[in-house]
Amino acid sequence: MEYLNTPILVIIYKRSKTLKKVIESIKKVKPKKIYFAANAPASNNSSEVRKVLNTRDLIKTINWECEIKRLFHKKHLIASESISSGISWFFENENEGIIIEDDCVLSRDFYFFSQELPL
Repeated sequence: MEYLNTPILVIIYKRSKTLKKVIESIKKVKPKKIYFAANAPASNNSSEVRKVLNTRDLIKTINWECEIKRLFHKKHLIASESISSGISWFFENENEGIIIEDDCVLSRDFYFFSQELPL
C-alpha cells in the first residue's frame, strides 16, 4: 500500500457524521501527518457543546501510525477567523499540504494527484 507523504489539514467544527466519512476516506491513503483545526462552540448550549466534542472525539478513531496535531480554539471565532487561523497554523508547521473541511469526502486518487502537483 502506498502512503501519502503530504500533510493534511482538516478544518472541523460540529459535523461528526460527515467527519466520520472524511476520516474513512483519509484512511485509504494513511498520511504520515494530519492536522485538525477546530472552532469552539458558539454558545454554552449543551447540545452545541456536545456536537463539537463528539466531532473532536472522532480524531481518536485514527488507528494507523501517523502524527496528529490539534488546534482547538478556546473561544468561538467567526468562521473566517477560525478557518484562516487554522490555515496559518498549518503553514507555520508545513511548507505544503492538502486542506479540506469536515464535509469533504475525497477519493484516494485526489490525494495522490494533489501530492504530485508542483509548488
